[in-house]
Amino acid sequence: MARGPIESAGGAKIYSTEESYELAESVVKDAPVGTKVASLPTTKITATFDVAVPSAAYRAEFNEPKGLLSVGINAAPYLHIYTVDGTSFTKQADPAVAFLSRIHKWSPNGEYLAVGGGASCINIYKFVDGVLTKLADPAVLPTASPTAIAWSGDSKYLMVTTNTSPFMVVYERSGDTFSNLANPADTNSSASCTVDPTGTYFVLGQNSASSYFRVYKREGTTLTKIYETTSTYAFLWIEFSPSGRHIAVAYDAPGGGIRMFKRVGDVFSNMSLSLSHGEMVRSMRFSPDNNIVAYAPSDMSRLYLSKRDGDVFGTAVNALLSTSAYAQGFAIRADLSMIVAASAESPYVHVLTGGSVKLYNAPEISGFRKIGVAKEDGSIGEVKKMIVLADDY
Repeated sequence: MARGPIESAGGAKIYSTEESYELAESVVKDAPVGTKVASLPTTKITATFDVAVPSAAYRAEFNEPKGLLSVGINAAPYLHIYTVDGTSFTKQADPAVAFLSRIHKWSPNGEYLAVGGGASCINIYKFVDGVLTKLADPAVLPTASPTAIAWSGDSKYLMVTTNTSPFMVVYERSGDTFSNLANPADTNSSASCTVDPTGTYFVLGQNSASSYFRVYKREGTTLTKIYETTSTYAFLWIEFSPSGRHIAVAYDAPGGGIRMFKRVGDVFSNMSLSLSHGEMVRSMRFSPDNNIVAYAPSDMSRLYLSKRDGDVFGTAVNALLSTSAYAQGFAIRADLSMIVAASAESPYVHVLTGGSVKLYNAPEISGFRKIGVAKEDGSIGEVKKMIVLADDY
């Protein structure tokens, strides 16, 4: 049984839990070991969908706890949900989503689905026994369809941003009831948002001529601004890393690109690091295991994947989606084995495979995502357990 993570001054999480990985080399019981990316999911395959996605797709999302993939599309039934078995996808019964939605997101626990659009602007469904059932609307709703949706890692907080006042709404979940927190003062429309894993820090990116990247800290039910930086370019996409240590920010400056910010406690700082390939970034994600940041430039038919080593993000490797399609949104499996990208052009979803995270001997801690000790002897290619002592180095 894992004990809760403890954050060190340097941002590392301290654990004591067991996890299983394929061995990249032979290990000996009680020897120091660590995990790192062995390969990236850059191989495009023709996956098996029993019912193909029928029209332009806006967003793809994995629900890891339930083993599902959801794809938002631009025609009824507006949302396809598939069970995932390797590289085979089996469509489930159509959910009761009767409106066009360009954005949706599962809660990390897999129990709830937030869908933007329709008369309520934000619609929250509960997934029980394979069926999505719409919950009662929160008492306070956004005034326009969301530009972005974000959950906290514990599935307790839901953040929604829009282009009309009040521009952001934050909900706290108690059971199946979502109640909004009092909104802090804000002045501009918001294009993007993200929440750290603990539900403490809420970040929004604005998309006006004088844009703001703002961080609010939650103490109880009060949100207080603790950091702000401005830009003449819109912040199009913002995402916390799963560790809560980094924030990737995509903006529409000439040549596009991504800025990276670092959080240590309540201090947020620009790392003066950027990733760019000459185009505005249309969508962006950290992998759930925190090993890579992936992004899709506008007007390009590729995804770019950059491996992380501590605070260093390496030169991005590109993966071809098609000769013309670009990714409007994409999802990464928790084990890094697969990426599914949504596209406006047929076949509307593109599947990349070949990624893996493996276990190596670790005579020193640098260069590894998680470190610990081997629980048992093992040979290359076997799946064995490690006792994880710390991660996010």
